[in-house]
Amino acid sequence: MRGQKFFKIFFEEKQLPDEHWELVAEDGTPNYIGTDVVIEHLTMDGAANYFGPDVYRKIEDTIRMIDFKNGNVNHYLHFLACGLAGANPELPENKYRKE
Repeated sequence: MRGQKFFKIFFEEKQLPDEHWELVAEDGTPNYIGTDVVIEHLTMDGAANYFGPDVYRKIEDTIRMIDFKNGNVNHYLHFLACGLAGANPELPENKYRKE
């Protein structure tokens, strides 16, 4: 099972805690994004085209690896949220902080 089907089943079964982040875009615009927004982008129709097929596959492979190693999937979703918001995850104001 790959792609959109994987993401839909994975997030339904995982029941991840909902987290929200205030991210500051490169132009200084604040963005409020939660795990629900990132999951929506990953599971929407046409998601592979939105991200690009290679990137979409890499996101899936990374989530599989994190899950296999019992890592924090929300930390990775935060990283993806930074990309959606045009925010640099390395800036102090955009660092991942668990709620």
